[in-house]
Amino acid sequence: MKQFKQLSLIAAALFFAAFTTTSLVAQTDVKDAMIKKEMEDLAKQWEDAYNRSDVDALAQMYTRNVVVVKEDDSNMAITRDDVKTDFEKNFENADLHSYVQVDDAQVQPDGRILITGKFSTIGKNRTTGELVSQSGTYSHLVKKEDKSWKLNQTKVVLER
Repeated sequence: MKQFKQLSLIAAALFFAAFTTTSLVAQTDVKDAMIKKEMEDLAKQWEDAYNRSDVDALAQMYTRNVVVVKEDDSNMAITRDDVKTDFEKNFENADLHSYVQVDDAQVQPDGRILITGKFSTIGKNRTTGELVSQSGTYSHLVKKEDKSWKLNQTKVVLER
C-alpha cells in the first residue's frame, strides 16, 4: 500500500510538471506571437510613414539617440534629428516607396526586441527620371521610449 501511495504521488508530480511545462511553453508562444505582432505593426507604421514621405512621423519612430551599425559592423551614433535630416535628403532626390517584411522578433536580455526581416525600396530619381531600386535585409533593436516601441539600433545589409 505504501508503495502504491508513493507511485501515485510520483505520477501526480510528473503530471503536474508536464502540465506546468506545457502551460509555460504555451504562455511563451502566446507572448512571442504578441511581440511579433507588435513589431509587424511597428514595421507597417514605418512603411506607411515612409511611403507618405512623412519625415516627422519617421523621426518620431526612433529613440533620441540611435546606433547605426554599418555593413562592416562598425557603429555610428546619431540623433533623431540626424535621422530626420537623412530622410529629408532621400525624399528630396527621389520619389520612393518601401515594403518591409518582419521575419522574426526576439526579446533580448536587456528588454529590447531584435527584429529581423527583408525590405525593398523602389522609386524614381526626380532629376534624371532613372529607376531607383534596392533591397536587402535588416536587423534592428527596438525599445520602449515614451511608452512606444522605437528603433534604437539599426543595421541594413543591401543585396549586391
